[in-house]
Amino acid sequence: SVGVSTGGTQRLVIDSSGRVGIGVASPTSTLHVVGNQFLTGGNYFTDTTSGYFFNGSGGFAGGIFGSNSGNTANIVSPQTITFGTASSERLRIDSSGRLLVGTSNNTAPGGFNAKLQIADTSFTGSISLRRDADNASAQSLVFGKSRGSLNGNTVVQSGDKLGAIAFY
Repeated sequence: SVGVSTGGTQRLVIDSSGRVGIGVASPTSTLHVVGNQFLTGGNYFTDTTSGYFFNGSGGFAGGIFGSNSGNTANIVSPQTITFGTASSERLRIDSSGRLLVGTSNNTAPGGFNAKLQIADTSFTGSISLRRDADNASAQSLVFGKSRGSLNGNTVVQSGDKLGAIAFY
């Protein structure tokens, strides 16, 4: 192997298999970097056989994963995924799969622990449905109920609640 040192400390190594290590004496992949990296410009990570991966390490089991199979991308976190703009959190998917918009706290008024929750201190905590098309169709608010499994189509029974609009 060949190494480059500064100040008596090895900084870079190229081993006999052609693997390059920066900040590591024994690289385990084509490029193995230990320490912080700063990348500028257009950075593209591709792999034509299995996809692209940005994994956490240590105690973090999440990451961003992409796959050529099915053309899917997954963002995975052991707890919460957040999205923000202007240095503020705007949207959160919590560990229970709830989509929280405008809030980082789950609320369950009347015991309804909704999967979609929107909260705000201004008039922007609203939902807007709009359709722009040159036809007679309109937007719809649809309630559905089945006694079957998820996305099932099992007949309901007398006394089943099929939908509700509740005010709290």
